[in-house]
Amino acid sequence: MSGNHKETAEHNIEVLTKNLKLKKIGTTVLFHRPGLLVFSPGVTKNTKGHYWFDIREVNIERKNTYYSEANCFLLLRIVPDKFIMCRFDEIEKILTSPDKERTGKNVWKFHIIDGFSKIIKRNIDDFIHVQLVDKQKIVDYAELIFSSGKK
Repeated sequence: MSGNHKETAEHNIEVLTKNLKLKKIGTTVLFHRPGLLVFSPGVTKNTKGHYWFDIREVNIERKNTYYSEANCFLLLRIVPDKFIMCRFDEIEKILTSPDKERTGKNVWKFHIIDGFSKIIKRNIDDFIHVQLVDKQKIVDYAELIFSSGKK
């Protein structure tokens, strides 16, 4: 994330906590309620004009250890007021070898490309199709999907 990390990390967090009634897990990008886990990083344009986010190994481990039976989604909060949501298993299909951070920890980096219609794993050709939506549409859509219990 470029710019003010704290500001981006907190951007539109009320959609998750108030509208969707999810609880944040510590200082992570993870939010939950019974039977549901949501990875929700804030995303803004970097200095080169790209939109990107990452998924950290520690969060995937937490998902696999504590939330293996939960419905799991990725919900990107894009500055200023747009969203992308998909099932997490779609992202898992393009999780290949991780990019190492300077700290030596595993992280997977993704770019959002083609007018916000694709999420692509950095440095490879695998991607998933996604749709950019506004705040009201994501609240309506997410609540419908979350309450239906679909995986």
